[in-house]
Amino acid sequence: VFVAVLGYSRMLYIEFTDNMRYDTLETCHRNAFRFFGGVPREVLYDNMKTVVLQRDAYQTGQHRFHPSLWQ
Repeated sequence: VFVAVLGYSRMLYIEFTDNMRYDTLETCHRNAFRFFGGVPREVLYDNMKTVVLQRDAYQTGQHRFHPSLWQ
């Protein structure tokens, strides 16, 4: 399940999928942004493996995110 929630209005978008591949995540984002009528200034993620490739939770280093998110 892909769930997107706008922070201020709490407007909700839900889409059911059969996989967690990056291309599916990207499609879900596009569908959610179309549903919301625009793209929010900031997008926050939980610790999903499709987005966070390497986690440094207890150190002072950086998390490693999927490079396509920066495009």
